[in-house]
Amino acid sequence: MARMAETQTGSSRIGGPEQVLTDDEITQFVREQLDARDLDGRSVCLVIPDGTRSCPIPLLLTAAHEALAGRVTRLTALVALGTHAPMDEAHLISETHPEIYEIGYHCRDYFVKQWDTFSGVHWGVLAHSTHLRGAGTWDAEHGEHDRVRVTLATGIPEDVVRRANLGYLDPSTVDVAAFEADGETFVVPNAGEVLFRLR
Repeated sequence: MARMAETQTGSSRIGGPEQVLTDDEITQFVREQLDARDLDGRSVCLVIPDGTRSCPIPLLLTAAHEALAGRVTRLTALVALGTHAPMDEAHLISETHPEIYEIGYHCRDYFVKQWDTFSGVHWGVLAHSTHLRGAGTWDAEHGEHDRVRVTLATGIPEDVVRRANLGYLDPSTVDVAAFEADGETFVVPNAGEVLFRLR
């Protein structure tokens, strides 16, 4: 029989329909609630409401991350889809990494060599941006030169993808069989589940 993880019980409330909370009040409340829980060394899963709920998801995720970083072994964000109309991909990304729309995806040098501009961006967001883009160089004279070009074949609107400094491909034009037949193309089935080191 599988062992179920112990869950934290109890709830607390702040505010109400007659009150608008400030960002500081929300952040302090989240910190106080998480500080009061025995979470050190544990794995924590944050369940994010789907598109039918209205709440400041980026603020709540940031507050939870700041309160739990260094305390927990793993922090996972899970979107509660399935019982209501789902969020589309663009909405989901904007809620979980809204800063990406402002800074885009770039190589490490792009941020490091312009640190005065990007020092105020959360390091987790910068890490996410550079992990996707990979190795590359940047200098003021020549701009950014990336080792790889990242192109998304996705239902996310093209302007949203390009604003994030990524290439866009209409998914209806992708012919996987043609790629597999091309001896110069490396096709990885289920590539999101497998990592490869290119030499």
